Amino acid sequence: MSAVDLVTVGNDQYNEDTVDESMDLRGLSTIQSYVTDYIQYRVHLHNVYCPRLPEIPVSDDYRFELIRAVALIFEKKHAEELTNMVTTLCLNGRLTFQRYVEVVECFAHNDDDESNKQLSYGRLVALIAFAGLVAMKLCDLQLFTEVSMIAPYTSKFLHKRIVLTWPQDRRSWEDFFDRARTIIDKNEAEESEKVNLKSECNRWWLSIRALVIFGMFGIGAFTLVKTILKTR
Repeated sequence: MSAVDLVTVGNDQYNEDTVDESMDLRGLSTIQSYVTDYIQYRVHLHNVYCPRLPEIPVSDDYRFELIRAVALIFEKKHAEELTNMVTTLCLNGRLTFQRYVEVVECFAHNDDDESNKQLSYGRLVALIAFAGLVAMKLCDLQLFTEVSMIAPYTSKFLHKRIVLTWPQDRRSWEDFFDRARTIIDKNEAEESEKVNLKSECNRWWLSIRALVIFGMFGIGAFTLVKTILKTR
């Protein structure tokens, strides 16, 4: 099955769910703009160019900056794990869109616990950060057509989960961005402390604190690692 076929199948499954996409096109457009912006931002930081990345309207919306910041914090705090994940996804030196789809779909059902089928704020951040890293790797491999599929697929996947689960779980974008601000503030305070630290003991303590910052979002990179291992 080709990457295009997978997108088509994913769209058919999406339309068959209880989500009435025609009633929430604005929501889909919103999440797609966030995902696309972060992918563009991450690729730009990597100093590579991708001619197939979709364009998004220029905006001074502060929410784009918050998502960029919190996703990058997540990536930095789990750099080794995430790098290993992308490496694991490379089959014979080739990272494919099909493989990405398998991981994202499996990630949503990583075990039988009903709570793990919800889209927590942490899962949202993890998947946006992961999409950015995958797109970056695809650019390195010059697989630009597949890069162009990452943003729309990830956006539709996230949008479906948001519509299906956030209302019943009392989650909202407003609450998400409030927590994102708190995480960013805590991270800035932590970075300031690191500058002044001198003892190994204190540096060790800060590393432990770094692991629990995303407890506010309820996700760790290890969950994505477990997912990738299950799809091998």
